[in-house]
Amino acid sequence: MGYFYIKRVTKSVIEGVIKFLKRTYFLDEPLIKSLQYCTSETEYCPELEEYCRNVLSELSVIVTDAEGNIIGALVNTIGLIHDPIDYLCNIEQCDNIKVQKFMRVIAGRSGANLQEKFPDDDKSFDIIIAATDKAWRNKGVMKKLMEEAQKIAQEHGIRLIRIDTSSFYSARAAENQGFTCIYERRYADIKMNGEPIVVPEPPHTMDKVFIKELLNVKNDVTNSEFSIVFGQNV
Repeated sequence: MGYFYIKRVTKSVIEGVIKFLKRTYFLDEPLIKSLQYCTSETEYCPELEEYCRNVLSELSVIVTDAEGNIIGALVNTIGLIHDPIDYLCNIEQCDNIKVQKFMRVIAGRSGANLQEKFPDDDKSFDIIIAATDKAWRNKGVMKKLMEEAQKIAQEHGIRLIRIDTSSFYSARAAENQGFTCIYERRYADIKMNGEPIVVPEPPHTMDKVFIKELLNVKNDVTNSEFSIVFGQNV
């Protein structure tokens, strides 16, 4: 192990970031793994790959090692608190049953009620995918990524940073970075037609939404693109 370097995503590295996510997040994220949506880093996963390709921008951040290899990534967007995404409507436009199930779990996160909890904020800086190379976990990579995400949020005048955690480990990482859980629900209780939609293996038993409030930030950012949340793997 050695030094690592923080970088903001540019168009030239997008395909490399997707390749990195395919061998980390695509394989390890608890919901995706439980649904068997992606079983190999060489498998083509059109919905998730295209999603990443569409949302990756300079709002997102990567960490590279001394040789330039990507060892960590945060995929970030800007969300609208008072005009949230209608996930149930999006489900009707998706033909993949596994992705439909995933989105139904995501739809339940509306229970976080950001509109009521933060009536004076109209936007949030959303960390929608987080991933670290297995060999670099617990070595400060995610801490650096989170610090850079906070800087970007501040640059855009956004006071709230949001991260939705589908993993026990990503929830623990959020807590360690000073985030507060404002919503949680057991996967076993998220049902459709009386049956759980998807139940990942332990210790991944809870779906959670975390918020971190930044101080002395004016909420005056201009509109930006945002999209579906897919979770974390840290």
